[in-house]
Amino acid sequence: MTINKKIEKITYNSRESRINYLYKNYKEFLTGSILDIGCDNQYLKNILPSGQKYIGIDISGSPDITLNLEKESIPFKEKSFDTVICLDVLEHLDNLHEVFEEIIKISSKNIIISLPNCWGSFKSSFYKTLSPKFYGLPDGKPNDRHKWFFNTDDIIIFFEKMAQKNNMKINKLTFVAHGFSIKSKIISLLFKIISKKLYYNFFVNSVWVVFEK
Repeated sequence: MTINKKIEKITYNSRESRINYLYKNYKEFLTGSILDIGCDNQYLKNILPSGQKYIGIDISGSPDITLNLEKESIPFKEKSFDTVICLDVLEHLDNLHEVFEEIIKISSKNIIISLPNCWGSFKSSFYKTLSPKFYGLPDGKPNDRHKWFFNTDDIIIFFEKMAQKNNMKINKLTFVAHGFSIKSKIISLLFKIISKKLYYNFFVNSVWVVFEK
């Protein structure tokens, strides 16, 4: 399929503001029953209409169900929810593919997923001569780290293959980038002139997708 590679610049910088972005830009898909995987403190529940069915699961925060996705299966039957949301979660899991398959089974209509472009975080950290937040070599075992290292192209290929494999349609796909500093803008312009492929792989922060069954 042909992907319209347009970067949307946004300003969210926390889990709560990310949910506000979700609600503002994906409200049309947030209908019926919702399963929020990686819900943290259930920020989405607080802004959904009263009485709408919502269940949040996470390993920490204030979920309805506390669950370790690397050790436990999602406890719901096939097509239990109209929409399943999973934002910046899969990259933290060794069993990424297995959990993705569970998400597909549980959803009856829509799946909203976001994945980070790890090359983008590496680029930003390179300026500071520090390893990216979820990598590096800390002095103790971290509780929260990425288990996968992929770029924008990898994400698109993965989404396309999963859609084809599971007979789903990609309804909406968005490249998200945070605001650029002046230095970053100059460098990004040079990358765009040299290679658009490198530009998208280094200056996109995350990729959001809506699968429709």
